[in-house]
Amino acid sequence: MKRVIRVLGIFLIFGLAAGAMWFVQSGKWKTTTLKEVYIEKPEGDTLWVINGQERTEYKVKGAVKEKTYEGIADLEVRGKCVRKIVCKPDKAKGVEQKEETPETIRVLLTTTDFAEKEHDEVKVRSEKPFVVKAGESEKRCEGGEELCIRAVDMSAETITIHSAEEAKLEITSIKRGERIPSYRGTLELKKNGKKIRIINELPLEQYLYGVLPSEMPAEYPEAALRAQAVCARSYAEKQKQNNRLKEYDAQVDDSVAYQVYQSQPEDERANKAVDDTKGLVVCSGNILASTYFFATSCGVTTSSDSVLFTNKEISYLAGQVQSTDISDAKKGERDRLAADTYAEDDLFCEFLEKEQDLLEKEEPWFRWNMTISLEQMEKNINERLADRCDKTPDRIEVRKGEGLYEKGRVENIGKLKRVVIKKRGCGGVAQTAVIVGSEVTIRVTSEYNIRMLLFSREAVIRRKDGKEVTGLSMLPSGFFRLKRIGGAYEIQGGGYGHGVGMSQTGARQLANMGKNEQEIICHYFPGVSILSMSQIGS
Repeated sequence: MKRVIRVLGIFLIFGLAAGAMWFVQSGKWKTTTLKEVYIEKPEGDTLWVINGQERTEYKVKGAVKEKTYEGIADLEVRGKCVRKIVCKPDKAKGVEQKEETPETIRVLLTTTDFAEKEHDEVKVRSEKPFVVKAGESEKRCEGGEELCIRAVDMSAETITIHSAEEAKLEITSIKRGERIPSYRGTLELKKNGKKIRIINELPLEQYLYGVLPSEMPAEYPEAALRAQAVCARSYAEKQKQNNRLKEYDAQVDDSVAYQVYQSQPEDERANKAVDDTKGLVVCSGNILASTYFFATSCGVTTSSDSVLFTNKEISYLAGQVQSTDISDAKKGERDRLAADTYAEDDLFCEFLEKEQDLLEKEEPWFRWNMTISLEQMEKNINERLADRCDKTPDRIEVRKGEGLYEKGRVENIGKLKRVVIKKRGCGGVAQTAVIVGSEVTIRVTSEYNIRMLLFSREAVIRRKDGKEVTGLSMLPSGFFRLKRIGGAYEIQGGGYGHGVGMSQTGARQLANMGKNEQEIICHYFPGVSILSMSQIGS
């Protein structure tokens, strides 16, 4: 069966094979045979290729010839992006080899404190000379010179900035903590009304130099850093496929919504971990795995569907108890306890209080507690509720009768009367909470929403190591219990982060036990393999 598709005004005719096409590309050359490939309808200059279960976006670049072929198509790609489709296997073998260029990634840079995706103004400087290009005009700025750009002053829709000597570019209008971040690669400034979007395009491996020390302390053991590097690379590649930021012409941003990038300076130890694992990714079968990671577990991890990262259970993202004995012989018991036992409220609360031989039991965030008055929690709920309704409309419901809830937007619950955790997911993570107010009763779904609402910025959190912490924006994790004491709630919990995938402090503990990066990754993502990107799809 042949398909006829129009791309950029040119007709393409597809059978089981396709004509020669040129696309934006990155990464290494490889050829893969596609036995069940088909092409979806393009959206503008975007083309989607489906091979088995994998759906990948490609950007058309240049002319496309109209040709019809028979037989099996060979897809020649760099990284995960199509260079061209070759009509026959014998021709694919004889394709002229091109000079390899590194695979790149496009990072949307947010404002100070990761507050906004668009900037009022952009200030750039570098130690070395840098070049600013706007349309056909080009300007050279000397090292140490600061350039200030405002949207109203932009004569071109896009301005690109790159160093003339491969030095880093500082954006002095952004702060990450007390430091000014500096960036490799190219800065692309896009005008959007009175705002400016900043996209940092750079080689993916260099992007990881900026991710690793921002996501894991560089003083962690080498094996833990290498495990983090492989997971971070896999996550980045997966996000490139998902393309959730295509409206911004970017693939990831630099905040916790993706991977934190350039919040800490580069570190030689982290760079070495990236270099030592160059091109390696985590795969389930022959498909990129979703390598979620978080700071610290409470002694048990949860499943991706329990926190609504996915709408179904994924075998390598199932929760398990994090005991010090990680042998395969104990895996079944660890899985059963996480999936069944600790999903029961009473048993999970008992688990939080019971001393056990768990991998991260000495970590500061392994256990924590806090007390929040009803007035503080009520204030927080009423301040944040409308925003949570707008951002997750399917996960906030209003009580309409006995056991009956309907989706609805709520701005204020009135006076807070009580809160009940109604459902726990794998590992005991809070999945559903009912909040009773004087004006309305709501049912809240997802650990993230629950952590955001059942909190107060005024709260003081006491960690296992005795340190008191303030300034958080939500509960440290969704693994907690509520206990009403007079006009307040005592909250006892454990862990820091969503609890899916790899615990970073757990990875450190495993590395200290002598485990290598492959053993660490396969512990947290059971059943996966570690492959080179050049092996994906081959």
